[in-house]
Parts: sequence; structure tokens; C-alpha cells
Amino acid sequence: PILISSCIEELEKRGICYLGLYRVSGVYAAINKLKIMFDEVGQLATSSVHIITGVIKLFFRELPDSLIPISRYHTFINSRSYMEPDEQSEHLIREVGRLPICNLKTLTFLLNHLNRVANQKECNSMTLGNLATIFGPNLFRQP
Repeated sequence: PILISSCIEELEKRGICYLGLYRVSGVYAAINKLKIMFDEVGQLATSSVHIITGVIKLFFRELPDSLIPISRYHTFINSRSYMEPDEQSEHLIREVGRLPICNLKTLTFLLNHLNRVANQKECNSMTLGNLATIFGPNLFRQP
């Protein structure tokens, strides 16, 4: 989605070395205002990084179905039944490949960005675990 790509592009242009990036919440009214303005004019207004990250989180939270569809929840959870980590990985890779193409592209784009954020954990304190805690519930909802 263009909103997500625009927000991520803006974040990465400014730099992702903001302490607590994605963990520090912006003011909800400002987040909602920026999202509405983007919907109306197709451009991001000048905002703090925490407002922009808030828009990204809000977008995924407001989707009618999560990026990994609720209907696929049990299929993904079943990967835990595989005893060997390699088998778990193979199962997950196979299942991700079966996602609707739009979901797959969005998930890939987002995860690549989050990986770049985690690679800067020394300056932003955002490890993969921290990011998973923040994004997991909105990308992968329980039925």
C-alpha cells in the first residue's frame, strides 16, 4: 500500500536511529490526522517519526483481516508441531509463499524494513524481539 511505502520511505530517509522507534507512541489525534490527510492528498505532512510509525501501526491494526489472514492462523501455528527447527522453517516458508500476493508483498516489504530497524538496535534499542512484540498481534491475529 502506498501509505505504508510512503511512511517507510520517509522514516528511512530521516534515519532509523531514533530511540524507541515504533515503541514510543505518538499522540493518537495527530496519528489519525496524518492518516486522514494522506488519504485526502496522497502525501505525508511533516510529522515526527513517532507519528509516522503510529500511522504504520494503525494501518495494520485497522485492516479488516490481518496481513497473515485469520483463516490461515492454525496452519501457521501448526509449524510448532514440527520437531526440528529446519522443518519448522520449511513449513513457514511454504505457508508464507501461499499468502495472497498483495499480503506477501506487503509482508516482505515491512519485514525488510523492520530488519533494517533491528540492524540499528544499538542506536534505537529495537531488537527483532521488540519489533515482534509490537507488530505480531496486528500482523497475525488469533481467530
